[in-house]
Amino acid sequence: MPRFFYYFAAMRYPSATYALLILFCAVPIDVSAQGLDALLSPSDYYVRFQEMRDRNAVLDSIHAQFESWSAAIPNSLSPYYWMATVYLERGERNDSARAVIQRGFQIALHNPDGVRKDYPSIDNYIPHLYYMLAKIARNEGDDAAALGFIKAGDAFNDDGHSALALMIEAAIWKSYNRNDLAERAYLQGFLTGYSVAGDSLRVMFVQENGSEEGYSLYLNLLAEDMLEKAPPLRGEDLLGQQLDLEQYRGKVVVVTFWFIGCPGCLIEEPALARLTDAVDTSEVALISIARDPAVKVSKHLRGAYIKGHGQDFYHRHIADAADLITAFEVTSFPTHIVVDREGRITARRTGGSRQTDRILMKHLESALSY
Repeated sequence: MPRFFYYFAAMRYPSATYALLILFCAVPIDVSAQGLDALLSPSDYYVRFQEMRDRNAVLDSIHAQFESWSAAIPNSLSPYYWMATVYLERGERNDSARAVIQRGFQIALHNPDGVRKDYPSIDNYIPHLYYMLAKIARNEGDDAAALGFIKAGDAFNDDGHSALALMIEAAIWKSYNRNDLAERAYLQGFLTGYSVAGDSLRVMFVQENGSEEGYSLYLNLLAEDMLEKAPPLRGEDLLGQQLDLEQYRGKVVVVTFWFIGCPGCLIEEPALARLTDAVDTSEVALISIARDPAVKVSKHLRGAYIKGHGQDFYHRHIADAADLITAFEVTSFPTHIVVDREGRITARRTGGSRQTDRILMKHLESALSY
């Protein structure tokens, strides 16, 4: 509507209140996509992109959202990782995925200090870009390059192993009749919650032994050989009670490290509430470790309850726990660590997701199977 109309209306209605309100309407407001994008936070971009991905939006629209996201948060690798993921999900568009990954590496190369410092909760993606390059190389039949990319990714990976990388590695070793190396890769993939890896491992065991008899003992022995013990975890929870990881020996434990204001942590709160409702507490324990003071954590949990996420979306909470964060070598948030019945770390997951409950349930099922 022409601006002179608003001026005329202000003169026609001299009341100061009406005049001020109408003159305010005369101020141009940017309601374009670019103007609205300027109001988004890092987590808003992430959520909007995942919503478009979940509903199978047109690829050009997803790419446009990726460009807006990457331009608004120039030191973040998250947009590049997720755009490459979408390309590979949409029929293995290797060239398009590779081009996006290369752009991401350029960001890392020119911002060595800023890539993970600014958005540590969602930006531990350097190793996963390498794993995607490994998948592309495997698709194109270049096994040597695929193994090289996996090793490069492992060198950067605080989580230890990627299920995607382990399945690629196992398939390569199996194709060269190195069943011993394939077996180890499948086991690591199985322990990270990837059920397909467990199925492949079971098939290999039956082929070598003629039946499934002794399979659980076999898994336990392999796990004993490969897994590290969890460091001590002791502290006072929000109810003033002492908590010790050793008291949960015989159960599988999920320990989540987070902090207030972490975008990925906020995104996954509803999923953690669902996980709390889903687990069997006679077999599984859930522990939350926050670096914030207890007063702030309690206030945040009350706010989460009001939002419908559940006040106790983890059973036990320890606050102000910088020492435990250091002991478990946590550098990105949120981080989820799964500890088996014998106190061994079976999986480490970094980054928040609206499907965290489903992801962690897979890890729990693996750890409960032996």
